[in-house]
Amino acid sequence: FNQANAKTKGFTLPNYPTVVWRNLLLILFALPMVLPFAAQAQVSGTAFRDYNGDGVRGTASPSLEPPVKGITVTAYDVSGAIVGTTQTLPDGTYSLPTAMGDVRVEFTSLAPGDRTSTNGNIYGTSLQFATAPSTNVNFALNSPQDYYNPACTPDPSYMLPIHNVGSYDGINTVGVGIVRLYKSTEGVPLDRFQLNIALDTIATWGEVGATWGQAYQKNADRSLFTALLKRHAQEGPRGLDGIYIVGKIAPNDYGVVAGFDLQGVIPANGGAPINLGSVNRVNAPPSDDYFIGDSTTPTSKDLDAFSKIGKVGYGDTDFDQANQLFWTVNLNQRTLISIDARASNATLNNASAATLSPLVNSYDILSLPGAPSCVGGDLRPWGLEFRQGKGYLGVVCDGGTSQNSANLAGYILQFDAANPAAGFTSVLNIALNNYQDWKPWANTWAEAGNPNGQYYNLYQQPIISDISFTETGDMIINVMDRFGHQTGKEQLWAVPGAGAGPSTGVSLGDMLYACFNATSDTWAMESSSTCPANNGTSSPISTYGNNYVEHFEDLSGDGTAEANLGASLTLPGTGQVLTIVVDPFPGSTIPASAQASGSYLNTNGFYWYDHSTGDKTQWGRIVPGRENSFGKAAGLGDIDFVAMCIPPLEIGNRVWLDTDGD
Repeated sequence: FNQANAKTKGFTLPNYPTVVWRNLLLILFALPMVLPFAAQAQVSGTAFRDYNGDGVRGTASPSLEPPVKGITVTAYDVSGAIVGTTQTLPDGTYSLPTAMGDVRVEFTSLAPGDRTSTNGNIYGTSLQFATAPSTNVNFALNSPQDYYNPACTPDPSYMLPIHNVGSYDGINTVGVGIVRLYKSTEGVPLDRFQLNIALDTIATWGEVGATWGQAYQKNADRSLFTALLKRHAQEGPRGLDGIYIVGKIAPNDYGVVAGFDLQGVIPANGGAPINLGSVNRVNAPPSDDYFIGDSTTPTSKDLDAFSKIGKVGYGDTDFDQANQLFWTVNLNQRTLISIDARASNATLNNASAATLSPLVNSYDILSLPGAPSCVGGDLRPWGLEFRQGKGYLGVVCDGGTSQNSANLAGYILQFDAANPAAGFTSVLNIALNNYQDWKPWANTWAEAGNPNGQYYNLYQQPIISDISFTETGDMIINVMDRFGHQTGKEQLWAVPGAGAGPSTGVSLGDMLYACFNATSDTWAMESSSTCPANNGTSSPISTYGNNYVEHFEDLSGDGTAEANLGASLTLPGTGQVLTIVVDPFPGSTIPASAQASGSYLNTNGFYWYDHSTGDKTQWGRIVPGRENSFGKAAGLGDIDFVAMCIPPLEIGNRVWLDTDGD
């Protein structure tokens, strides 16, 4: 374009400078691209998990409400035609280009078990109307099992098993078998033989015996407890296959309301009858290698139980909200068992194998696709957790055949809870000896390296016993010490014949942290390049493996590292996690006189942590250092909430013919 060329075309151009012509041409060529958007606008907002159901996203405890990614957002015009669709990003936000004017916005593709939250008059429901352009078209959702409203339940309560020495019908028949505590419970008594916190007895030792796994079904307000094989502590009256149902027996009062057994049940999906295994135990005479303490003799050898810990009976137990199923681990057959949670207490109580069969499915862990293979040992399952339709199973390769620590390995396996037969995906491979000096599973007292005459014995063997999740999806992994259940306090050695003992076992479990990457849906272990070595201020540096710094400050009262007993529980929205430990006393709180006397030793209790920093916020003793306790060995079981508020109901909407499309 210039004057000469223009004249040949029969017209004259204004005598503008070149730069002016350049800008005019840019505008001219840009118009075709700009004009189509002139009639477009944006609809935007955030999807978040509304734990307390108030419709407002909380950003601080006790209302830490995380974003939700992967929600499909679709906009329709007044004719019902789709004018835009997208998905929420890892930070929960979305931005949807759409036509100007009235649009209908729908939120779909929720994870299994998730629902629209309850306060739709504040944030809107999964179907909302907007006039584009519009911002803050937000979507709140939650799983009913995760609902926690401090206004409704200001002091949440939880239950856990307590283990007593001896037979369930012996010296501790009226002792506590299952106990209830509250979030506000705390206390640091300096006399280890006394307790200064209130404990509600839910079940006696005579009613349930040794249990470990626990699952709370919020909509039915009931809990399942599963039997545990523990040396020196007998399983309850229902045996190793026993399951006990705890429910409400009076306002704010719970007790054992039903129970059933799974031994011999033929699963509805086929396969072998369920077999939880057995243990050889006798009640007399005390000199017998297989004797377990009775009303007159609390000490015992209980020899057969030593090698079978973690191999027979049940492991962890959990509730699957999305599919309304109870799940548990059969350690003997190494299977996952599901039980239809829609069955009533009356149906389950003392049910026959024929009655239970249609309600029960079983899945062989070793034969499922994706199950890890082990070198020099066997795959040992235990821990369970369910989250948004996915199951998580904790397993270890035990190194029990080779007795070589190099053969130890830990895995977190993910599976579709609606279709377990599809198999596993390994979402975490854990190099166990980076975090503690774990040993291969011992089958005999000699393999555990415990010479006669040694009073305190320790030989830590890993069991991935529990899994829990933070608000942002980070994973908390409990690694329980098997030796804590193979030993006791001042009990006989696990060797045949006379002159064996006594000695006291020391449990050295660990509590690990894995950071979640919401973009890639992956986890990374603490002290890795993508998970900070230590978010807290007081976590000790590990002396194992690569000298990793640990996330949780898990010292016991006497300064021993790795004091965890294998179970944890997060309280949604609060940023806090509860766990059980040996000698739960931070050393700075103990006067020098008490430290000198050791008055805080041989006890079991709990810590509350700020899970973002790994620092303790609260602690208390549950089991004092009394006679017939387990001392520094494992004396507590799994933790779960009870009596939590049920979310408000959403009962429906109105349907009409929208003739004018408004």
